[in-house]
Amino acid sequence: MSKITNFFTPGTSSDARKRSKVSSNSDNDNKDEDDEPPAKRSLKSTSEATEERCASSKKSSVSSEDVYRIINDVFTEDQKKVLYHYHRCRERNCSSLGADEKQRLSSKKDKFQHEWLFEANIYCQKTGLRWLVFVEGEGMYCLICKKYKCTNHWNQQNKSDVFNEKPSVRYKTTAINERGQLQKHSAAISCEMMNRVSVFQKELSDERQKVNDSVLFKVFYSIYWLAKEGIANKKAAGLLTLLEKLGVNDLKYFDHGSPASVREMFSTLGCAVKENVVTRAKTADCFGLLVDDVSDISVMEQMITFIQFYDKDSSEVTVEFLSVDNLLEKHDSANAVAMFHTIQSNLQACTLSTDKPIRLATDGASVMVGRLKEWPWC
Repeated sequence: MSKITNFFTPGTSSDARKRSKVSSNSDNDNKDEDDEPPAKRSLKSTSEATEERCASSKKSSVSSEDVYRIINDVFTEDQKKVLYHYHRCRERNCSSLGADEKQRLSSKKDKFQHEWLFEANIYCQKTGLRWLVFVEGEGMYCLICKKYKCTNHWNQQNKSDVFNEKPSVRYKTTAINERGQLQKHSAAISCEMMNRVSVFQKELSDERQKVNDSVLFKVFYSIYWLAKEGIANKKAAGLLTLLEKLGVNDLKYFDHGSPASVREMFSTLGCAVKENVVTRAKTADCFGLLVDDVSDISVMEQMITFIQFYDKDSSEVTVEFLSVDNLLEKHDSANAVAMFHTIQSNLQACTLSTDKPIRLATDGASVMVGRLKEWPWC
């Protein structure tokens, strides 16, 4: 306890002089040590230390093939012959620069250290890329920044920039650290991430395109089933969700589940069904019509038309829905003339011959009975 007390107690002047002398000697020793060049680290020790620091980032690292692809795109053939990068040096078991490059740098105060390629500060966790590249006879480059200056114009901030078009010859660790913190470097990283999203989106689009026909068939068949069973249209979205949960995985690529889209699909399905009915009716030698007018919930006068014909496919007489029309859309009242012109327009729109109808069934109202010169069967 007394030793601790004495340590914090101000000493005498002689003690102070002694401590000052000791401190001075210690500073001189440290200065001599600083003047000595740092011990050269081996490739193995540097690599192992870096692997320990970046163990959490290894899983997201970009493969060597992807790195080589970038290098081939942004560097010339002559540059690639004397290029140093983390992946290349590891595969080639390279631990130092070439003899000619060492000779060239021998006259310079600051020299590029090969072990910098294995440091943790040149690893980008967002992209999984080690961005530092050294080219003999030139200097240091940033692989990410150089890629997005050479391949596109997304990153306009990197024009005429060192580490990009021009190599950096400031061989200091501070220069490398500062580069990793620049806004221009961050912009290039953002471009890389956007590019990867575009690639993933393209893969998703390709997969969606492969199953497009299958998905559409399943969706329209489900909607057709709803219509046949008389189930409300708004149940379509719930039915598709149920099918997806039951294992119809392709439905996850279907992105048109809004009410407006569902209505459009029902309308398209109705057109397809009507086209099928008309095609079969054309093959019949004759047909009859069943017509009646009703008012819907909005008190709108509408005329419903069914067609009866001999179906050669099923070898049976069948009755099919043909059309529903708003009589007041083009006429002032739902009279006999309005009904006549509406039926005539429907037959012409379906390219059904007006010579084939032989019977007309109605409810016997005065506007629906009688005889017209144009149509003897009315």
